[in-house]
Amino acid sequence: MWKGSSLGGAGQQPRQSGSMGVSQGLQAPPKPAAPAPAPPIVTPLRDLKLGAYKNSVAFGAESSFVDAGLSLARSFRVGWGPNGLLAHCGKLCGLSETKAHASSTVTVERMTVLSGDADVEASRASKLFEIQLQITDIETDEDGVPVAVAKPDVRFGDYCKMFESEDRSMEASLWRLGAALFDPIDIQLKDDVSYDIRKTVEGLRYKTSLSDWLEKTVEPSVKRDLALQDHASGARRAFTMLTGHQVEQATETALNTGDLNLAMLISQAGGNDVFKSFLVTQLEQWKEGEMDSFMDPAYGNVVALLAGLHQTSVRSTGSRAAPDHDLFASLDWKRVFGLHLWYGTSLEDSHEAALQQALTTAPGLKPRPWYEEEPPKSQKLWKVASKSGTEDGLFKLIRLPMEPALQLDVVLSPRGFSPSPLDYRLPWHLYILLAVVLRKRDFGDRAEIGRGNMEDQDEMDNAPLGTSVLAQSVTLSYASQLESIGEKEKALFVLLHLEQAEGRTIAIKQLLTRHAGEWNADLLTGKLCIPATWIAEANGIRAQYEQNVFQAYQFFLDGGQQQLAHNIALNDLAPEVVIRGDPEVLKTLFLNFTPNEISGWYNTGNLYLQYAKCVTMIPKLLAVFTKDGNAEPDAVQRAELERLAQAVPQLLENLPKMFEYRNDLRQRVCLAEMLSQLLRLVPPLRMYGIAIRSNFSSSMLPEQARLQHVQSSSRERLFRALEVATSA
Repeated sequence: MWKGSSLGGAGQQPRQSGSMGVSQGLQAPPKPAAPAPAPPIVTPLRDLKLGAYKNSVAFGAESSFVDAGLSLARSFRVGWGPNGLLAHCGKLCGLSETKAHASSTVTVERMTVLSGDADVEASRASKLFEIQLQITDIETDEDGVPVAVAKPDVRFGDYCKMFESEDRSMEASLWRLGAALFDPIDIQLKDDVSYDIRKTVEGLRYKTSLSDWLEKTVEPSVKRDLALQDHASGARRAFTMLTGHQVEQATETALNTGDLNLAMLISQAGGNDVFKSFLVTQLEQWKEGEMDSFMDPAYGNVVALLAGLHQTSVRSTGSRAAPDHDLFASLDWKRVFGLHLWYGTSLEDSHEAALQQALTTAPGLKPRPWYEEEPPKSQKLWKVASKSGTEDGLFKLIRLPMEPALQLDVVLSPRGFSPSPLDYRLPWHLYILLAVVLRKRDFGDRAEIGRGNMEDQDEMDNAPLGTSVLAQSVTLSYASQLESIGEKEKALFVLLHLEQAEGRTIAIKQLLTRHAGEWNADLLTGKLCIPATWIAEANGIRAQYEQNVFQAYQFFLDGGQQQLAHNIALNDLAPEVVIRGDPEVLKTLFLNFTPNEISGWYNTGNLYLQYAKCVTMIPKLLAVFTKDGNAEPDAVQRAELERLAQAVPQLLENLPKMFEYRNDLRQRVCLAEMLSQLLRLVPPLRMYGIAIRSNFSSSMLPEQARLQHVQSSSRERLFRALEVATSA
């Protein structure tokens, strides 16, 4: 069958290593000049502009009462509450539906956030958190706010240890791919080796790591195809094996079918350019002689693959139709990329060149994610409208080193890793590694802090990160996702990674409040470094919501929220204590506050405190006057009595100003009781020569107290008139 002798020479060519060994085919280049510094990578800024109103989806829907999110789309974004709760009236629908569904009933339903069951998703999250907790330090920043900091020596390989060596799942493949692309490699060269040789060897090592990853990743697909080819020709089975870089198995298959020539060629897979040129010549001779029409198409495919993925042109002349030599038919993107990496490029070419070649020679290449290639039966799938389709997250991760302008928010799109567009589990862990620890790539909106004058790469790597809204959005989304499946402790741990102290404080306190009373306080204050005052504050908000005001008052005091505790004491506790007639408890309520931390203290809480002191201390001091034959009190007691006596008219004047809500029955009763108690102190004080003058409206007093106040005022005016008359 072989025409000509061109293959004879090819058969004698020494085999170039198919495993891409470093030592073979590597020649030391001449000493180069010192390499010029690489230009800085500039990522394009996002141009965020509000589009024209006529082009908006909200145009013409301003009065739609069925879909408020559509009618008000230019003003705010529609969202849902914790745990995926959504309140609406009508029916959830997409933009393509034109039939309106209106209802007067408000429906509260839980949105489906994840593709799997809650227990399955919790198990997946726990598996990653076992590693994440080990590689993270939790400390307190300069503002006293706890913050989580990933250790600088964390690598993708640390996550690979979670999976068995035989695990070929998407998640296991993801972390192994990250290790192959980004984990540092010890190239074991001496320090005096030139820069160019060092970079060449390093590139070959990374290419070998990626090749090994591809072989293991496509192995299940190769096995599945071989299982369907039990009765296929040896060439067909050999070609399938070569799509997984199983050169040795393909050679044995050719030998077992008695095809020694094919076995000899396969054994030289990945050979040099001379070997490939001989095979290209043979393919062209077969085409010219129309011999390819009598051959097994799989045979020609094997030779074309070994020739460097040679695609023969369509025969324009001849009496017989040429066979179809589409090498990439029915192959997934990983095997198409592998063919170019193993057979389509030379040893010195980088894996970036192989990927670029694959995109060029296979324009129809669609790197679909795993759940589209093999739809899972036990998981929910989303129908998301997209013009270009969803791109596999593994494919975008491979593109990351070769495209400096590729931003991290594009790579970490949730749909590239999970059927759910709301699943941020893997994107968040990848963000921590790629952006925070390794500094390989970042989100496009990251604000740089003082890096413009830095020349040293190590100095730039250790520089503080600026603020990124997209990064914080990923963190908040993942925390909300964990909370929705009942993993509140893990959600709190994720929130500790928020970059800004203020936002981190707010988010953590909100989470603590939503689950107040459910936390393990020892875990929070110990391992997670959450201040005990934050927990007490959350418990106080929960107690206040449940109308347990005294417990809320105590929690707020323990949490250092004196203003909140003061407000509860002022509006809820103090009126009840006054009406009950317990001034000692009233003093206890307000002695716990620091005046400087309370807004308007001297016109609010201080009035209650002065009132309690007056109604408790003045009767005791007055009793000294009548004890033991009207004995005079000492100077200290006399001064204290006069000080308290001067406070009585001030209280009578200022207390009505403190009660703003006169329509509140409890406040009216409280004010009347306080004024009545103070007025009872006025006559005995005047009897002992202590003048009391008060200017207030008696309309707030009850009838009996008002009568006493009128009599007392009349008596005072009479005594004052007599005093003036006698002095004259």
